[in-house]
Amino acid sequence: MSAPNQANTALIDTGDTVSDNYINNVSDEYQGGIGIWSGYTRNLTITRNDIENLNYSGISTGWGWGSEDTLPTIDTGLAVTGNFVSDTNQSRPDGGPVYSLGPQPSATMSGNYLTNPDNTATEGLYLDQGSADWALSSNVVDNYDIPLFHNANSWDPCGTINVTSTYISGGLMNGGACVNTSGTVINTQAIAALRTENAAGLEPAYQALAGITAPYKTFASTESSETESNGTYTISAAGAGPWKSSGQMTDEYGALYQPGAATTSSTATVEVDSQANTNPWAMAGLMIRDSISGSPGSLGYAALAVTPGNGVSLLWDGDGSGYLDNVVSAGAGTRTAPVWLRLTRSGTTVTGAYSTNGTTFTTVGTETLTGSGPTKNVGMFGTSFLEGTMGQASFANFGITG
Repeated sequence: MSAPNQANTALIDTGDTVSDNYINNVSDEYQGGIGIWSGYTRNLTITRNDIENLNYSGISTGWGWGSEDTLPTIDTGLAVTGNFVSDTNQSRPDGGPVYSLGPQPSATMSGNYLTNPDNTATEGLYLDQGSADWALSSNVVDNYDIPLFHNANSWDPCGTINVTSTYISGGLMNGGACVNTSGTVINTQAIAALRTENAAGLEPAYQALAGITAPYKTFASTESSETESNGTYTISAAGAGPWKSSGQMTDEYGALYQPGAATTSSTATVEVDSQANTNPWAMAGLMIRDSISGSPGSLGYAALAVTPGNGVSLLWDGDGSGYLDNVVSAGAGTRTAPVWLRLTRSGTTVTGAYSTNGTTFTTVGTETLTGSGPTKNVGMFGTSFLEGTMGQASFANFGITG
């Protein structure tokens, strides 16, 4: 941390980047600890970090409490972009997933996904005393009582703070008189919000830090988290599910998959060990698609899933729209997890089957894939089939042959 008015440029932290760090369960003993903290810096970028489970704030920037001790300041050009921050303030209040203090001219905060599934924090975007000259845009702030909070000093003139296109699940956007707020959308499932959610956090090359190792990749078109450990996998995902009908057109799921691993004669098998009963149509199983990350609209699309109330279901895109719009089920009311699932591709057809022992399989159906490419993504997926509610499924013995 430099002095706020440092004149010697050799003593000013300038042009640094803090990126692709996985920070989880820190500050257990010193509960005032912060995931990423910066004081007085110039042109600092904090981007694409994954910060989870902290007793206090996730990202904290700035230091002084306003113009009495920080102006004119060297703390300029800060960019906080594309970070995933979850479950902060588990023990200490008066902070948040992203917190600022003091004026920070030309600072930007954009494309961050802040989520609070366990209701541990009150404020999301927390602009504390003296915060000024920020531009906030395209942030997703999910499950906070106060998604935006600006705590202005009575002795400071209003700086320019512009907040645009914030996606929230509800709550109070408490910007006050010094903040210009526009374009707030109360829908964290909007397409633009889902793009922000999927892009935030670790870049693909660094996802192994959070337990996802090659050749696997992750994708989410809803609130989701995925883990991998010693051959077992979990997917916790919300969302309205992948389904198209007269009253619904959604493609919301979390996935852990292998790109290009399914040829024209491949078989994928997995054991679904457990599944949360969030909805009779909650799904956990196998997905095959030209591009699993190409949601919505990618072709050659089919999925085989176990459900809490509708047995094992084979779903497929029958009209070439890139949405699942047909379904056939087996074992409704009797067949739930744990269960083995097998999805076999043969040219342009796909066959779904299930087993209770991993050896003898019962066919659910065989259907034709529309617009199918020669190689496909294939992997595990999950959805709670209930927007705003996370449902976890656990998997084991995933394999691809052929």
